[in-house]
Amino acid sequence: MNTIFKKLLLCAAIVIGFSYFFFHKKYNAEKKGHIIVISGVSSSGKSSTARELHTLLAHHGMPYMLIKYDGVLETLPSQWVNFSPDAIIEEGELHQANKEGLIYIRRYDEKGPKIETRNGFVIKRLAKSVFPMVNVLASNGNNIIFEGAVSTYWLTSGKKLLQGTSAFFIFVFASQEERLKREKEKEGAIGQSRGQHESGNYYIPNFFDLEIDTTNISPAEAAQQIFDFVKPKIWDGRS
Repeated sequence: MNTIFKKLLLCAAIVIGFSYFFFHKKYNAEKKGHIIVISGVSSSGKSSTARELHTLLAHHGMPYMLIKYDGVLETLPSQWVNFSPDAIIEEGELHQANKEGLIYIRRYDEKGPKIETRNGFVIKRLAKSVFPMVNVLASNGNNIIFEGAVSTYWLTSGKKLLQGTSAFFIFVFASQEERLKREKEKEGAIGQSRGQHESGNYYIPNFFDLEIDTTNISPAEAAQQIFDFVKPKIWDGRS
């Protein structure tokens, strides 16, 4: 009798153990958050589009964190990261820059000013941590919009890291004329978008899930396009 009881007890323990494993695994998979990555060069409309999407998702009852790549970089002291136009150095002044940090170098040619971006090892170290940070947040059930001018190297490594998760990579772009107009309107660093665009370091053909030309549409319209694209994949029946 004791032998039969022990066998029944062992079988019950095995069933409970397997049930816990599968239900626990299913629960963890279901509670992971969605990730929407919005990338593009400076003045392409990514930040304003991300803000509109953030509001639109909230309107439909879906709470998303809005994480800005520039905001992450700005957690470093200003000696390493300074987005002020006054921090741009002229060609030939590189010796004055903090080579560990973010460096903007203004150059001139027949087309006008062009700003080159260089990342020191402190910036590269932080950039390396961004997508792992996003992944950890999403793994704990947080929905995330991440936006920024992210280089192709980090986009590729980020997509590889997030493979198997509910992640969408969106690229927004605009004509050079429109980007220059936006730079002047926001009194930004004239030539930054041109420098990023001509570097070829921010776009990968056939990489993105969705590409949006914001030249002639508003940020709200761009956000609606993204929402319509991701809605079938993230919708949970909310209003």
